[in-house]
Amino acid sequence: MVKQKSISFDIGISTGELERMKLAHIVLIIVLIERSSAFRLQGVGVQGRLLCGEKALRNTKVKIYDVDRNPGDSDDLLDEGYTDANGEFRLDGTTRELTDIEPILKIFHDCNDGIRPCQKRVIFDIPKKYIHHGTVNEWFDIGELNMEMTFRNEERDCNV
Repeated sequence: MVKQKSISFDIGISTGELERMKLAHIVLIIVLIERSSAFRLQGVGVQGRLLCGEKALRNTKVKIYDVDRNPGDSDDLLDEGYTDANGEFRLDGTTRELTDIEPILKIFHDCNDGIRPCQKRVIFDIPKKYIHHGTVNEWFDIGELNMEMTFRNEERDCNV
């Protein structure tokens, strides 16, 4: 019978310290799993009809965003589209965020704008009660909105 030799190295860690390190790794893994699931699915649904005076505002670009206020974290585009022949639109978009989203609606239009370059851009805050977690429970309906008026926060935007 051949006797096997065992070789051992002393790395200066006791059995108790090794067990504590294993436990620390397990706790770290659990925390990381919890954190990753904390990024919950959130979204918002917005609908409405845009007018320019008494006429439907057709082919008008509309977008919904989640505004991110942390440095280095850009705003998330949730959904975008165009108004139809009746000036109507319906957007629904989602994202995953750790904190509550701050949804906004951006409308880019040329109502009563003549041949000026770029487009008028108007931004509306969407109330938090319309935030959903995967499926729209309640649509934020802006109703009929006449874009003929000048809005306080209206700006020109060439990067539509």
